[in-house]
Amino acid sequence: GGTPLHAAANIGNVRMVNDLLKVHADPSIVDAHGSTPLHTCARAGHNDIALALVQHARRHKIYGPNLEDLENMLDRGGKNAHYWAKEHGHEALCVSLAHTALPYNALEQFEKAIKDKDNRVWTQEKKKKKKGGGGAKKGGKGKKKK
Repeated sequence: GGTPLHAAANIGNVRMVNDLLKVHADPSIVDAHGSTPLHTCARAGHNDIALALVQHARRHKIYGPNLEDLENMLDRGGKNAHYWAKEHGHEALCVSLAHTALPYNALEQFEKAIKDKDNRVWTQEKKKKKKGGGGAKKGGKGKKKK
């Protein structure tokens, strides 16, 4: 569910990432999980690719849908690339992204999820009631009286 740039960033192919960026591949495009190529390479710990993506986005003034910097874009889970680098133990990448990325605030993301009406986790769907239920079946004996 991603682009060739997502695939190259995930496997750590620096040459392919640079070639794709030269032909105007969009580093802010998201895959089926809402992840950018930066999220993907942050999970895998590819520091050189992360820096190439961030520098390219800055140089060409590429922003996310809410006009945020590439390194501050959130995936569908509300997490940025810095979070994923830290979660997977890639300390060098965390240091690189920490200078520009906003720190992940779990409480803020939790509050957003609660307030989001479209979030299926926090909204309760009303169950449809069946019509005509509750009585004894026709032809049945019904309940016995004591």
